[in-house]
Amino acid sequence: MKRWWRNPQSLCLAIFWSFFSLVAQAQDPFISKELNRIVIPGDSSAFRRLFHKMDSLVRFGKGQINIVHIGGSHVQADIYSHRIRQRLRSYFPGFEGARGFVFPYAVAGTNNPSNYKVEYGGRWTTCRNVSATPCPLGLSGISITTRDTSAWIRIIPGSEPTAGYRFNRVRLFHPVDTSVMQIDVGVPEVIDFEWINPELGFTEYHIRKHLDTLIFYVSPGPRCGHSFTLFGVQFLNEDPGIVYHSLGVNGAATSSFLRCGLFVPHLKAVKPDLVIFSLGVNDAHGPSFSKETFKENYRQLVSWVRQAQKDAAVLFITNNDTYLRRRYPNERHPEARDGMMEVAQECGGGVWNLYDIMGGRGSIVRWHAAGLAQSDLVHFTREGYTRIGDALFEAFIHLWSTFNRGSAR
Repeated sequence: MKRWWRNPQSLCLAIFWSFFSLVAQAQDPFISKELNRIVIPGDSSAFRRLFHKMDSLVRFGKGQINIVHIGGSHVQADIYSHRIRQRLRSYFPGFEGARGFVFPYAVAGTNNPSNYKVEYGGRWTTCRNVSATPCPLGLSGISITTRDTSAWIRIIPGSEPTAGYRFNRVRLFHPVDTSVMQIDVGVPEVIDFEWINPELGFTEYHIRKHLDTLIFYVSPGPRCGHSFTLFGVQFLNEDPGIVYHSLGVNGAATSSFLRCGLFVPHLKAVKPDLVIFSLGVNDAHGPSFSKETFKENYRQLVSWVRQAQKDAAVLFITNNDTYLRRRYPNERHPEARDGMMEVAQECGGGVWNLYDIMGGRGSIVRWHAAGLAQSDLVHFTREGYTRIGDALFEAFIHLWSTFNRGSAR
């Protein structure tokens, strides 16, 4: 692996991209440069630990930083979160990291991010955390289940030509019960060994060489008629870098992820250094939205993060501006923004105020007129999401530099 401080070309590339993005942001009339900051209203010690670890990664070229981004449809699409992932990789050239935790959304019959490829066979059923139907769920907020002994799934974690997301370890998160149907990874000749972690709920495979494709099959267990449920797949390697896990469910609210009883053990397995929450748009669109309930839901989610990794930093992304039924500005978003700020002050979290950064009340109409938001006046176009990803990346790097200058609390 090439270190950027030993590779002048890589260093020049990083400087170019940083300069280019700053110029682009300065000229972007849809992003407020003055407001584009991450604010930490309370204790900043968790972010200080995060940035100390980032400093060590850059200086010594060792270790990985895990960022877990959780949200609704904005995150399931993995456009702006993937933009941040790309920007982090280009900012630290030579630090490849791993692809991290993904879910095969295509198997569940819903939109799969375009940056990794999923193929499958057999009959599968789906459960999502947006449904009140009880079912076991974990960090991803969605699961797929099969009783079909001919079922299989193939995942290529880096379908882009330059992604390079190779792996030599993989974890399949599933109910750990030897009486149910079994999983069979399709490369047995290169498997060193496998081990089951019943506490955290996964089977991990160690592979003798780096691969770029995973395929696994479902086969009958000791007792016929049972099923196999998958909660997600984590791709790992030992390369230093920043691993950006993004997990979203269309329509999810804060209460949706509180239905995920395996959230804590799965998050504990990932070992997050930073957890980003982008939940709130669907809360605020509900007819019975309550700021206090919203805050209490977030307090519970933060407590789960602390159970999984007590030192993890937490960042809240406020709701974007939206309209109700394409006709009326949603007046609840400032309440949701203030609620996030209050919870962040209590728990030592940070807030990125997307609502005001994009222009506040009614701004989604301007974004739509410019081709940056969709006609539902809730979601963005690919170009709009790209601008949001660039803006959050710049705010994150600015916060890191602020800590390095010693001006943050």
